[in-house]
Amino acid sequence: MLTTLIIEDEKRSRELLHTMLCDYCEDVLVMGKAASVSEALDLIRTYNPQLVFLDIHLKGQMGFELLDALPQRSFEVVFTTAYEEYALQAIKYSGLDYLMKPIALDELRTSLAKAKEKLTRRSTQPSLMEGEEEDSSKRNRVLVPTFKGFILLETSRILYLEAEGSYTRFFFDDNQTILICESIGQCENRLSAANFIRIHRSHVVNIDHIQEYIRGRGGYILLKDGSHLNVSARKKAHLLEALGR
Repeated sequence: MLTTLIIEDEKRSRELLHTMLCDYCEDVLVMGKAASVSEALDLIRTYNPQLVFLDIHLKGQMGFELLDALPQRSFEVVFTTAYEEYALQAIKYSGLDYLMKPIALDELRTSLAKAKEKLTRRSTQPSLMEGEEEDSSKRNRVLVPTFKGFILLETSRILYLEAEGSYTRFFFDDNQTILICESIGQCENRLSAANFIRIHRSHVVNIDHIQEYIRGRGGYILLKDGSHLNVSARKKAHLLEALGR
């Protein structure tokens, strides 16, 4: 049974979503409803739900403020709104889905299916015992946000990352690229368990694809595909240490 909360300040929308979940969706338990950020915080701390339906506009506040107050949240979030312009921000807050009002039943069921699938994957992942080496499969793939949703990437195929303003472009071993809706610092954190290193404020590189380091004040590196990237003077020692020098 998927435990949920509805956070919505419009009574009609709140009751309609409640009815849709209870009468037309299987294996869903609505544990409570709230109309404001403060009420939502109380419900979340009381019930510890698996999924929260979160309206973006809440009585003079933004639903994002709720998530800011819970940086270590354990639940998934489906944003509900009548405004398309918040889709990118919803991605940055790691929203599972983004439903436009009035909510269509088939889209609601799709969101629930995504939540159940993600929770199932999480529950079947082996826990890490103290001192146990992290599962290599976790290091070999990374989930990142795009303009359309999310994409799961194989880290071994990533050559390097390049900052493009507040976004990041990923370069792959087959000459393909993809633009990610996160800063290069955020992407670097996502890849912290893999074999990547920051060599410049604009670049993070896969160590396994480095072929040669050329000396200089900072120097530069050559990758196996022929690309060359500058190394900042501040990052030089860190890079050489990672390369075993």
